[in-house]
Amino acid sequence: MVVVEKKTLGKATITSTGAGTVTPPATPSTEDIASFVAEHKKIKAHLDKGGCMTIDNIATMFKLTPERVNDHMTVFEIDKYLVKPTTGVVCSFDAVNRMVKALEQMRRLY
Repeated sequence: MVVVEKKTLGKATITSTGAGTVTPPATPSTEDIASFVAEHKKIKAHLDKGGCMTIDNIATMFKLTPERVNDHMTVFEIDKYLVKPTTGVVCSFDAVNRMVKALEQMRRLY
């Protein structure tokens, strides 16, 4: 199944005389990109250690807006790095695999 996501990249005004002014999308500055990458590495390192976190904890811990956290979660999902086991919670795939193995070991004991 193919899923297509529609995104607005700019604006154009169409009149009876043709296309008007086209506004290209804003390009993030080098500092914005570097800041995002640094934040992303910190969040990933924390998830690598702990495995699971709430979205609210990520926003609070890293002092990020909900929109910025959502941007990070989108990149993680694209990279297939994390899963959302329940609303508002994210876990790395590694953490989920560790939990599954631990549960399987517990099942064997009982």
